[in-house]
Amino acid sequence: MADMKDIEVRYIPALSGDAIVFVDKIGIVDAGTGLPVEFTAEQVVFSISENERSKLLLRLGDGIVWNDTEKSISITIRNDQMRFVRADGEYDYALSVQWVGNDLARTIREGTVTAVRVA
Repeated sequence: MADMKDIEVRYIPALSGDAIVFVDKIGIVDAGTGLPVEFTAEQVVFSISENERSKLLLRLGDGIVWNDTEKSISITIRNDQMRFVRADGEYDYALSVQWVGNDLARTIREGTVTAVRVA
């Protein structure tokens, strides 16, 4: 079962497109033991959607970094990636991982994105 966590992301048209508007680091632990997982991520996908239509899709190397030593995922969203935000609104998001040697992708975190357009 995925962890539920709501997040907020801002789109600031006056800032450069490269400005970082959201960053999060998520440590991946075994729910039973509380210890870091013993797996290595092969694929990681972070998606923001509205009515099941993709608005933003990030993958490893494209806004997502897997740290195998720490067993953590870092997500970075830049200002130009949030241009789809025309007004304040809510979207859905999901973070999914496929581990090396396992064909099954697992959604590990999901929730609501409150997207704020800053004038």
